[in-house]
Amino acid sequence: MADGVSLAIGEAVLKQIYSDGVNEQINSETPGLGTIKSTSKNITNVGGAGVAFVAHFGRNHGIGARNELERLPTAGQQVYARGTTGLKSLYGAIQATGQVMNQAKSNPQAFIDYVGEEMSRLKTDLAKDQNRQVYGDGTGTLAVATGANTGAVVPVDSVQYFSIGMRVDLLTAATLGNPVPTPSNATSYVTVIDIDEAAKTVTLSATVAALTGHAFVRSSRTSSTEGTNSWKKEWTGFKKIITDTGALFGIDEANQPDWAAAVNTPVAGDGTLTELDFDSVVLDVRRKGSKPTRILTTPGVYRAYWSALESMRTYVNKTDLEGGLGGLAFSTPYGNIPILTDFDAPARTAFFPNEKEIALNTNVGWEWIDEQGAIWQKIPGYDGFIAEMRNYSEITTYRRNAHGRLNGIKEI
Repeated sequence: MADGVSLAIGEAVLKQIYSDGVNEQINSETPGLGTIKSTSKNITNVGGAGVAFVAHFGRNHGIGARNELERLPTAGQQVYARGTTGLKSLYGAIQATGQVMNQAKSNPQAFIDYVGEEMSRLKTDLAKDQNRQVYGDGTGTLAVATGANTGAVVPVDSVQYFSIGMRVDLLTAATLGNPVPTPSNATSYVTVIDIDEAAKTVTLSATVAALTGHAFVRSSRTSSTEGTNSWKKEWTGFKKIITDTGALFGIDEANQPDWAAAVNTPVAGDGTLTELDFDSVVLDVRRKGSKPTRILTTPGVYRAYWSALESMRTYVNKTDLEGGLGGLAFSTPYGNIPILTDFDAPARTAFFPNEKEIALNTNVGWEWIDEQGAIWQKIPGYDGFIAEMRNYSEITTYRRNAHGRLNGIKEI
């Protein structure tokens, strides 16, 4: 076991490497995450009541015109609804063998190089996963099976969010409504060992019983009783926030129709994009009293918009984005709306968020779990050490109708 000096070196290096770079790394390399502003709400009771807010939905209709001596209007009042949003718990971890830790005694630089490399990679991995969650629905679904497996090969609706080495559970469709859905891989997680983009299949490290509708999620299960997965534990992303159906943060659009975001589809039956399609979303959001400040979409939708402009214009609108980037913008009477592409955005979809109405609630940034007095903890029964990080946060909007969405776009 490494002595106190070695652990002290590790702890100091880890804190410095992580704290000095993670925020800039996330904001500069993840377009979707970069549009969300972090807002501290001083939350101390994670998993409790969370953040409560009040949404205004109705006017006082105790007004009207009358003739002389007619009864005056019946008194009315404003209409409000109360919503609540808590925090999700996100984690990351690195580990080192006893030999690596021992290097801190004789060769501190070798230890520092190792930790620096691991942290640099982990920062990128955390940022990439958070960026994916920005566009999700909170369930943690990576993909859905579109048919039965052939051995260890499973057909899926999209391979976009898979990567080699990813540990996953395949949750059976019939149990997705349960608090704890049943995985097809009963004994432990399975690992993605191959991805076929053309065929839309993933090959797993073991054969699983896949059927249409089964859902893939990240997993850390090491047995049928040890470990868990990410099902319904991720951020509430744009698929859940920027939609016109279903409840969000305790407010249901079925009871409060004005809570719904503006959701449209292209007028053309095949999904061919026109400027009028973008304009319809912007106008619907404006009708609800807001204005989109950014359009987030895939490169394929971006090209479709470029194509629509090319057929009608000899020029394109351009805008300057943060970080010195430049790109297309959609022109409106209220100013240009920058269009930003993101490879993590879902296919055939364009989101129109109002960035002022999207927040990242958190009571801490990423931090090391060191309540026991040290960042590095020995792994029981092994000559190895582990260091773990955590982040309590949640994407939140207090005005769902401030945002818009265009579905079913034909990509180019």
